[in-house]
Order: sequence, then C-alpha cells, then structure tokens
Amino acid sequence: MRKIGWIAAILCAASWLASELDLPGGVQKNSDREEIVWRRTVEGWEKITDWTFAVEKAPPVLHPGIMGLLMAALSLAAGMAHDRAEKK
Repeated sequence: MRKIGWIAAILCAASWLASELDLPGGVQKNSDREEIVWRRTVEGWEKITDWTFAVEKAPPVLHPGIMGLLMAALSLAAGMAHDRAEKK
C-alpha cells in the first residue's frame, strides 16, 4: 500500500513539473496572451471596451431547497392537524 502512495505522489509531482515547462509549440498560458478586445456579435466585430454593462438588480430568488423545506413543513402540519381532527 505504501508503494502505490509513493508512485501516485511521484506521478503527481512529475505531472506538475511537466505542466510548468515551456516547450516550443506548446499552448500559451493565459498570462502570456494578449487580452482579447474584439468579439463577434450579431452586428459584426465589436470592441469589448465599447460595450456598456448595465447592472440590473434581480429580485431575490428563493432557493428550491428552502421551498422544499417549506412544503415539507406544510405537509407535516396538515398531517398533524388531520390526525388531531380524527382523534376528536
């Protein structure tokens, strides 16, 4: 079991070292590339810097899990009320 752990650690280290090498013809890292300033849109090629980003406030959205918990609580309350009504 120890051997497989060492083999996995060596493979991870070798993979990390290989990813850090700059080989000719390799893929450039994001930090080495120029920032892309043009985008293809419906109206043709446009500079991103010319776009205006309007921030719209969205209404708060109720998480589906919370809605499920509320429905479960409502169902339990209705079941308990039904049991009490039958006992009387």
